[in-house]
Amino acid sequence: MTWTKPKAIPAPSKKQLARFSASVHHEPMSGCWLWAGYCNPGGYGMMSLGRGANYLAHRVAYFIEHGKQPSAILRHTCDNPCCVNPDHLVEGDQQENAADMVRRGRQSKGEHRHTNQLKAADVVDIYYKHFKWGERASTLAKYYPTSAGNIGQILRGYSWKYLTKYLNV
Repeated sequence: MTWTKPKAIPAPSKKQLARFSASVHHEPMSGCWLWAGYCNPGGYGMMSLGRGANYLAHRVAYFIEHGKQPSAILRHTCDNPCCVNPDHLVEGDQQENAADMVRRGRQSKGEHRHTNQLKAADVVDIYYKHFKWGERASTLAKYYPTSAGNIGQILRGYSWKYLTKYLNV
């Protein structure tokens, strides 16, 4: 998936502003303004501003509040993709956005990584077979859908660390 710079948001008409307001529900506990309109598969609200052009609702909210185009990266301090509260939105860069993702534990790990071929149960088996029974990584690689190098990464604690740190051997 390639990233493209967001398109400039046109100034919404009075009718579009009223439609925007009608699509927002204020959540009193978190302070989030939840988008009740259409949300994309990532959970971000979408709004049409005419001529078939759709925009991310939180970017429209930022534009309405601040009167300027948001930077390419607009981060949610509340970690809620459907929130459009301008007080919960800060401009940033890709490095800050990635740091937010890691700090909040939202990066894909283990079985949820799209490139992964092992399951958590496989990693536990590999770990115990090596440390309890002395199986070599090259031998283990014959029985699991991965390489001896990847098994070595697991055994040294470089990958699957969130799981292997809890295994007592």
